[in-house]
Amino acid sequence: MVMALIFGLSGLVLAEDNFTKAENFMKVNRYSDAIKVLEDQIQLKSDDARAYFMLGDIYLRQNSFAAADKEFQAAITFRKAYRSEVGKKFYVAGLARLNSGEVDLAKDLFQRTVKQDPAQAKNIATVCLQASKKYFALSQPEKAEKLLPLILSDKTLAPQIQAERTKYGENIIRQAQTREQGLKAVPYVGQARVDAVFPAPKWETVFSQTYVGKGPKRGEDIKKENFIKTVGKELKRSDKLIISGGVFRMFDGVWKEYEGHFEIINQAPDDDSTFIYIAAEEGVEVKVEVQRFIQPPKREDLVTLANISAK
Repeated sequence: MVMALIFGLSGLVLAEDNFTKAENFMKVNRYSDAIKVLEDQIQLKSDDARAYFMLGDIYLRQNSFAAADKEFQAAITFRKAYRSEVGKKFYVAGLARLNSGEVDLAKDLFQRTVKQDPAQAKNIATVCLQASKKYFALSQPEKAEKLLPLILSDKTLAPQIQAERTKYGENIIRQAQTREQGLKAVPYVGQARVDAVFPAPKWETVFSQTYVGKGPKRGEDIKKENFIKTVGKELKRSDKLIISGGVFRMFDGVWKEYEGHFEIINQAPDDDSTFIYIAAEEGVEVKVEVQRFIQPPKREDLVTLANISAK
């Protein structure tokens, strides 16, 4: 019995020696030596939760998250009380990465935190909200947006983060001089808000008239008296020409027949003497329309007009 006690005490002293060695190695960042000592300890006692926990801590410091997770899980398996300690380790490491701007690493660590200690979710959401505010203020929205899922895990914070996103989007709009610049605000304030300040360019009808055919019947030759002269000076280069109706023919070097609809972007240079000729059977209505792609006025032009109107 005395011998058994002696051996037991000997094993305890050896274990304490290994832990002390590992801690001393860790203090001077000699992690490889610390890992070797702890692995030796596990060889002596395969269910030593403390050794696994310390190994997990080392791997965490080395950014080897998967390896850290593996060792931490072993520690929890042999001692359930380590679960909250593991959660704290991941949380502290995540907070450090967040403060240094390493958002992706912080997200990973915070997700591991919640897996071990769900009660930390609210704290994580709060610190991520504060970090997002900072990143928006620094014009680093991509970092702020990456934290959004963690923030929204606490639904009470949704109004606050949305207010920050809206404020950032409005700041983009306020500083933008062109629609292209203003479009960067869409993810934060929505398309309608940007369109209200920077209207989208669009096709606008600048000419529209309906003509009534003078003949001839289909298949018959078109005579000069059948010609219907439509747009001329109204049609500019890059305008859209739209012809619609029943069956009609249009002159394009030769007469070509169309039914229902014809549409083309005019590539010919501006020329007041250039007309579009159509023909249709007698009584058939054919609508000819010209649309032009209108760019909205620039922001500075709108400001100038507003100032003029105010005087």
